[in-house]
Amino acid sequence: MKRGMAVQSKLTNWVRDAIENFDINPTNVIVALMNEKREPLMAYRFMNAYPVKWSVSNFNAETSSIVIESLELYYQYFKIINT
Repeated sequence: MKRGMAVQSKLTNWVRDAIENFDINPTNVIVALMNEKREPLMAYRFMNAYPVKWSVSNFNAETSSIVIESLELYYQYFKIINT
């Protein structure tokens, strides 16, 4: 998954614990694709997921580009959620 880098949240704390501290806590994760009005178009529930890779694009003070955060999850299975 990719997104513009966000401020610290429960998600970033969970990812940091798993990636940096090896404190892995599988949990169910819901990922929703939203439209411009922040209404869900499609959603997925990933069961017993935990982060296995996390990266952040390069910072460059000379450009006005968005910093992209990438997250890769391991999960047992997923379900499509009706929105």
